[in-house]
Amino acid sequence: MQCPIATQDQKANDKNKSEAESKAEDDEYKCGNCARFIQTPDMIECIVAGLPEEMQDIVDDDDIGYCARWDFRCSEDYACDRWLAGGPVKGMTEKHKIMLKMARMMEDE
Repeated sequence: MQCPIATQDQKANDKNKSEAESKAEDDEYKCGNCARFIQTPDMIECIVAGLPEEMQDIVDDDDIGYCARWDFRCSEDYACDRWLAGGPVKGMTEKHKIMLKMARMMEDE
């Protein structure tokens, strides 16, 4: 798997994260239950590998993931106004890939 740049580059991650500023305050709309929150084993590996070495051993793999909509690594407790029901994604299927691509296309229009 090719890791998303934001999982490896802190500046890219911070830029994308600031663009996704949290707007949803309701626990129902947390990243941890969003269909764009990717927590596949490959993605967790990318995220951990992109962290500073001193943080790699202390990060909680169950709490982190990758926001496929805004392209940044984040905690499951984060929230935004682009939440999509049906997550987190623990195993990426072709159906998940198509759904995420369609959701992004609809928002970009």
